[in-house]
Amino acid sequence: KEFMGAHTCKHKICPICNARRSKEIRRRYIALFQKNPDLLDKYDFFHLTLTVPHSPEGYKGKHFYADELIKDFNQVRRRNFWKKMVYGGEFGVEVTRNDNGLHIHIHALLLVHKSKQNRNVLHKEMLKAWNKQTTGQGERTVFNDEHREAILKSNKLLDDKFLKKLSPSGATHIGLESLYTTSDTPKPGYILCARTNKYKKYIKPSDGLDSMMFGVLECIKYHFEPMALKKDGSLDVELLCEILPNIKNKKLYQRFGAFYGGCKNAHKDVQLLNLSNSSGDALNQVENDLKGVKKEKVVHPESGQEVTSDDYQYLITRMDSVYIDESDSNKIKLKPHAKKSYLPRGIPLEKAILEMALRSMDTSISSKKSTEIKRLNSIRNNKFFNHKNRKAC
Repeated sequence: KEFMGAHTCKHKICPICNARRSKEIRRRYIALFQKNPDLLDKYDFFHLTLTVPHSPEGYKGKHFYADELIKDFNQVRRRNFWKKMVYGGEFGVEVTRNDNGLHIHIHALLLVHKSKQNRNVLHKEMLKAWNKQTTGQGERTVFNDEHREAILKSNKLLDDKFLKKLSPSGATHIGLESLYTTSDTPKPGYILCARTNKYKKYIKPSDGLDSMMFGVLECIKYHFEPMALKKDGSLDVELLCEILPNIKNKKLYQRFGAFYGGCKNAHKDVQLLNLSNSSGDALNQVENDLKGVKKEKVVHPESGQEVTSDDYQYLITRMDSVYIDESDSNKIKLKPHAKKSYLPRGIPLEKAILEMALRSMDTSISSKKSTEIKRLNSIRNNKFFNHKNRKAC
């Protein structure tokens, strides 16, 4: 047995759905850059990280301050330096917790117009703007030598004259760096990052599309990291209870500039980045997922020989009936009393996953909604099986 796909809940905090959503978004960015390789020549790519000074009580009077964080970032993006330097990008909000309470921060992918020292220039302007936007929220009243050294070390364009313009009570650190890939083990060209204890390699647009995609995908993955999961894999229930009511009907992932479809200067192919978020049309969403399906052959696990679709069957079951057996080479297995449904032989993968989605939709629709059920049955009959095969299945 091999896991092929799932019709899932689409909740923004579900780790399984986020993994699917992350995969879909990454696939769309790859499509955009493959169609427009000139973007790699025109712009430099940066990963921006924004935090704010906060206490266990929160930030700007709010214990859960994602909205305040997003509003502050929106304000900064209206400034002239940003409009002049940043072509477009996207960002996501991540929620974790540390000794100082909730730690809510932003990760963003930026495409920046090429110029001399554009990283340092943008960092300087962004730091000044972000400090002003967050002034009055921290408890610090003066800079000591340690603070001064940390700020100056972040950018060679900063000096004592610049420091005098910063407020000690505002944010004095932002992350702005070129895209990179990481590794848990040493590799040629990788350097050890003391903060994450991982090995890091920076990537430049001149390295080519494939290398740049590694960096882009590394940056985007932060938007869909599992929330409220501890390092040992257990669930932080208290944190989850704080997050859930506060993110209801909130957008934690957004695009801006030329990557935002509503912008008058939007990129001509920005529609490639659009996701279907309609919970009422699960069929369209599954069909979009299937665009990335590349599995065109199946190999028999014992003989090692390629087999045709007439030699095997697809199985549909509930996700809570499936588990990975770590004691048996991480094989996919089913629980003893799992309800199984085998599709007829000869059905390709795309149709198998669509049939799975349609069956899931059947069970989630009230029997009173007869018109919707008729629609689903019509779709199924037209796209997959005739009535005889469906009965046999």
